[in-house]
Amino acid sequence: MTVFDEALELARRGDAKGTLERCRVLLRSPEQSETGKLLLTLLDARAGRKLSARDFRAAWKLASRSDGTERIRLFNRLSALRPRSPLLPRVGAPRPLLVTTAAGTSYCDPAAASSVSPGDALRLVREPDNPHDALAVRIDDAAGEKIGYVPRALNADLAALLDAGVRLSCRAVSVEAGKTAPFITVSVDE
Repeated sequence: MTVFDEALELARRGDAKGTLERCRVLLRSPEQSETGKLLLTLLDARAGRKLSARDFRAAWKLASRSDGTERIRLFNRLSALRPRSPLLPRVGAPRPLLVTTAAGTSYCDPAAASSVSPGDALRLVREPDNPHDALAVRIDDAAGEKIGYVPRALNADLAALLDAGVRLSCRAVSVEAGKTAPFITVSVDE
């Protein structure tokens, strides 16, 4: 039985910890391309049940190594299984368009990024002239200081909405200390 077959069986049983451990092994093997399919199987098996915060972070890191549309599908499914935060909308409230961790916070002004608190209103700003990504969506604090970007894998739809003139609201959901910069999780709503 291959590592992928073992992990697939664990995923079908909903064993998040075992599946994520096997995914890490797969990332170092020739079967690496199967990791995304495996994560999708795990998420389907856990439908309606939340992942622990630790398993969520591990699955998010693994999903970020997938490519193209599979990565977007994984991020969307993971967002739905995200451990509950008191700042996220309650059941029955409109769901956010996107909940994600801001990218590039270590390249921004550390004082601006560190001053963000959960619940703070943030602004989304299109950067069509960004030399690294023509679809870049910058995240600014209330004072207009850059604190990060919407991750490249998730910014295409938001860029299209902003280009069409749709007003989107953004707020900080959580802020966790990191080695070089804070991890800022944001929620984007219409």
